[in-house]
Amino acid sequence: MLISSLTKKPYDEKDAIVVLNMKQSSFYWGKKGIQPLSIYPSNDRKTGEPIIVFVFSKSKTREAYQEWLAMRPTTSEVESND
Repeated sequence: MLISSLTKKPYDEKDAIVVLNMKQSSFYWGKKGIQPLSIYPSNDRKTGEPIIVFVFSKSKTREAYQEWLAMRPTTSEVESND
């Protein structure tokens, strides 16, 4: 069990998923109402740049993740918008 830096409540790390994409985190929290289990600052492993890490429940985001995948633009859509 880990303790949330956000809620100060314990959560099971086996049910935790890290989300680094701010748009995806906003979709889960803002659009779907799924509160993060924890949020903390870190650094990008490749660039060393500062990032914000969101931790969500895998079980609570399962359905929202499928919606997220369905609404993401495909490579061809991204290329055609250039």
